[in-house]
Amino acid sequence: MLGQRIEQGVLWIDVAYAVTAMVCPHCGKPTNKLHDRRAQRKRDVPLRGRKVNLVLWRRRFRCLWCLGRLRRPRTFSEPDPVCGLGPKGRGRRTTERLRQKIAEELPHQTVKRVAEVYDVGQRFVRECFAARAGREIAQALPKGCTPRVLGLDEFSMKRGVRYETVFCDLEGRRVLEVVEGRDGESVRPYLESLREPEAVAVAVMDMSEGYRQVVWLCLPEAAIVVDRFHAVRRVGKALDRVRLRLQRGQGEERRGKLYRLRYGLLRDPKDWTERERQGLEELFVQLPQLKRAWELREAFRAWYEAVDRAAAEAELAKWEQEVKDSGMAEYQALFEEGSMLGSWREELLNYFEQRYTNGYTEGKNNRTKQLQRQAYGYRNRENLRLRILLPAA
Repeated sequence: MLGQRIEQGVLWIDVAYAVTAMVCPHCGKPTNKLHDRRAQRKRDVPLRGRKVNLVLWRRRFRCLWCLGRLRRPRTFSEPDPVCGLGPKGRGRRTTERLRQKIAEELPHQTVKRVAEVYDVGQRFVRECFAARAGREIAQALPKGCTPRVLGLDEFSMKRGVRYETVFCDLEGRRVLEVVEGRDGESVRPYLESLREPEAVAVAVMDMSEGYRQVVWLCLPEAAIVVDRFHAVRRVGKALDRVRLRLQRGQGEERRGKLYRLRYGLLRDPKDWTERERQGLEELFVQLPQLKRAWELREAFRAWYEAVDRAAAEAELAKWEQEVKDSGMAEYQALFEEGSMLGSWREELLNYFEQRYTNGYTEGKNNRTKQLQRQAYGYRNRENLRLRILLPAA
């Protein structure tokens, strides 16, 4: 450090590198012949809330061992490891520690807020974060790394307009990639980029025909498993349709009661409040068909406790017969061609051989929604992608 001063609330510090000799980049020989010095302003990390500017007196050396044009000694500038070079090879005007500090704070704040705190442009903030995130992601996730158990699910950037597909390693519990779109053509390039596609033994997904077709094509050895949560939710929707049908035929008081208890009807009985328990027990006495529909949903949830595939097949056949005996069209529709048990029966039963769910992937999707709410949505898709892929996210 050569000196310091405060001007208009800004701390200015004059600095210079301590080395006295440099190696010529042209001939590789050392020289200590100073040609000149030039002052360069560099932004640094604020100190106790005060903006800090470094004035780097960067030196140029003259090499007497090699000659340039006109037979004159060549000159060269000393390197600047504290700030480094920018994308175009020019010296940066900010220190590495300032860029690192900005990158560390961005995952917890909006781009606009970080830019205001450090008095820099929003584009610069995004560049700092992208550089740091890119290094960490490349180190944690080598390109083309192949998981044994792959989870894939969608989330919305803008509901009804823009969707993304997230891929997760369910055994290693890490996000592998986020791609734009939710159809087979969108996810196919990523699956084709895997180094060892035959190493993927299990693929866990919701009941998306596009996902299933592309997994069949790109991952020939993978057993497809329908996520347990999505299967139970499908049966829950059938229960809710029964509730809506019965609700339309009731008086005003009972209709209101059915509506108010609609969420309790779909929850685990262990999570009912005392008021919900009393209300639903009264409705089950008054509406036996509602009670039967609820019992069928609970029986399907209990089906997932089967000890092996053979027991699960027997229990599922028994449940199918109970659905037929009930006469409820809402449940019988689950067995039609193209529906859950009409087209996805094999993938549902695969769960009892490969007991994996997409719980980790769904958790990451919830985290993504929190990030979107924090930033009031994302216009920059790449920024959100990097936040999702960060190992610590």
